[in-house]
Amino acid sequence: MKKIQYNLGSQLLLAVAMFVAGMWQPVFAFTYNGLNYSVVSGNTVKVASQGNSTSLSGKIEIPSTVINNGSSYSVTEIEDNAFIECRNITEIVVPETVTTIGGGSFAYCSSLKTLDLGSGVTTIGADLYTGLSALQTVISRNTTPPSIRNWGAVKTSATLYVPASAIDAYKNASIWSYFSKIKELESGFQNIGTIIVGNLVEEITPGLFSNCRELRELKLGSGLTTIGDEAFSGCTALTEVVLPPSVETIGASAFAGNSKLASIIMGHNVKSIGEKAFDLCPAQTVSITAQTPPTAPDNTFSKYTGNLYVQGEDALKAYYNADYCWFQFEGHVMIEPTELKVEGDKKLTGKPGDTFQLTATLYPEDVTLTDIFWRSTNPDIATVDANGLVTLHADISDIMAMAEGDDSQSNSCKIIAESLYANGPVAEIEVTNDTSGIEDVVVSGGEENGEIDFNQPVEVYSINGMRVAASVDGLPAGFYVVRQGKAVKKIVVR
Repeated sequence: MKKIQYNLGSQLLLAVAMFVAGMWQPVFAFTYNGLNYSVVSGNTVKVASQGNSTSLSGKIEIPSTVINNGSSYSVTEIEDNAFIECRNITEIVVPETVTTIGGGSFAYCSSLKTLDLGSGVTTIGADLYTGLSALQTVISRNTTPPSIRNWGAVKTSATLYVPASAIDAYKNASIWSYFSKIKELESGFQNIGTIIVGNLVEEITPGLFSNCRELRELKLGSGLTTIGDEAFSGCTALTEVVLPPSVETIGASAFAGNSKLASIIMGHNVKSIGEKAFDLCPAQTVSITAQTPPTAPDNTFSKYTGNLYVQGEDALKAYYNADYCWFQFEGHVMIEPTELKVEGDKKLTGKPGDTFQLTATLYPEDVTLTDIFWRSTNPDIATVDANGLVTLHADISDIMAMAEGDDSQSNSCKIIAESLYANGPVAEIEVTNDTSGIEDVVVSGGEENGEIDFNQPVEVYSINGMRVAASVDGLPAGFYVVRQGKAVKKIVVR
């Protein structure tokens, strides 16, 4: 087997002359985050030889995009012998952009246990798996089995995982019979494009959403305090993450390998960030409102060419003078909000099951961080989602009756709207049983009340203005507006 080797120093740019069609043309090679690349054409590159590297170890995630001298390149190939005899690598993850893997690419990687071929690979060269004595798991996400010139020696106990819809296709492709088992790839969260974490969740456990390659939108609830190690690692389609103001701890490698994650926004309670939390992320903009710089090692980010936005001049000085990684960024001061306005009722009154849509806006309009987070002080009475939709779950009159004599907050409820800013403006909306202006009337079928004759047709509306009935008979408990001609009466049915 012929070995083609390049030994490239860190960030070294080489111009290698190649004779093509009678003309010498340059082939550029460079190093990005520890891996060597060479330009195929235009803005595409291939993973070049790593030179039998002993420094490459553990899990290697090949990015879908690399940057050199300010230019961005898509990684589409892995050349012949690229990782040959890299004996300290235990896992390799190939991005969805790679379509071709050269012969012998991972040969004699004697510690390699897991190989994830990604979803885009269509062609694999000869002897790809020769000498993989530790191989246990191979993942092929492509629903069409890639073509392989020659398999090479594979540990017979290795298991191949493929999409459920493609199991028969892989079994019918004879070259894949080298594996002892072919199993369905458990999708889990793999194919989810949007993940919404509710406001009652306090912790994302380690690795819970790792390698969700389709994840493009992430909404985290306002009760979240801890993001575990590798919780969202390998989410290669995620471009922005906004951590709610409740988050205090971000685990090691929590967002590592997210090769498109360019915008990172953190709130004012973040206190600690683990090793390589944002490793291999572009991190073009990092915004954080914590007034004291969180503890964060120098390898929290793999690049510090982006802009850091902080809240206030004092914070800017603190981050610049921090013993941690923050001083490596170019720092800027945010535009802070002066007001938070909520549209809609300032008091919410209704019956279980009623919903109310609240909308909030920060001012001035050019405030740097416009995100609004909602939470309820008593979810037993009312909950609120990330978009400000409130749902009532209990009649507050019943709650107060049961809690008579109890001065605690358990018998009250407020909906809170807040920003990411430290000491920023906050809005409170009360969930109340205040029925001022609503007559305390128990309605029965034949009872007359004022100008309205309840024996005659009426129009019954919910307190929100929705028409719900043509009679008061059989109405569930709650507040209503009854109209008959020009006569209007507010009633409560108990």
